[in-house]
Amino acid sequence: MATNREGALEIALIGVLAAADQQGLDLKGLGLHAKELISLYPSESLNSDERAAGAVNEIDKAYAKVAEGKRLSGISE
Repeated sequence: MATNREGALEIALIGVLAAADQQGLDLKGLGLHAKELISLYPSESLNSDERAAGAVNEIDKAYAKVAEGKRLSGISE
């Protein structure tokens, strides 16, 4: 079960991605670049490879939620 902080961070990431999308940024490209940057950090800086993989997964989930929100509201990709 997610903590309040984890839930808040998930909502914050979705909000940041939605704002970036509304400003015309390429969300797919932004997500790919963010994931590449995560992979460049030494695993000890991130406390483990598992946490880095989890971060990449969270980016993908947030991107999917933004896309789903656009689809449900009738906003084209």
